[in-house]
Amino acid sequence: MVGRLAGRNIRQQDLEQAFSVVGNVESCVRRHDHAIITFADPRAAKKAVAKFDGGELGDRVIDVYFQRGGDSGQHGATSRAVRR
Repeated sequence: MVGRLAGRNIRQQDLEQAFSVVGNVESCVRRHDHAIITFADPRAAKKAVAKFDGGELGDRVIDVYFQRGGDSGQHGATSRAVRR
């Protein structure tokens, strides 16, 4: 899960490109204030959290974590999952 996106001009394509540096992005769904990114490999999800949580995308700090209620550790930053 990628949080703190409200009011930012960050496209789904931008997210896919940024997060693909840690692994193959299976899907990316952008909502108003967050995005759910699913990776093919669970290790990529863990790398995404480690690399991007508290980092900057565009000109602002973002949160990256495993989604509650998901099977954290499976495939995503949202590995189909998310931590916080």
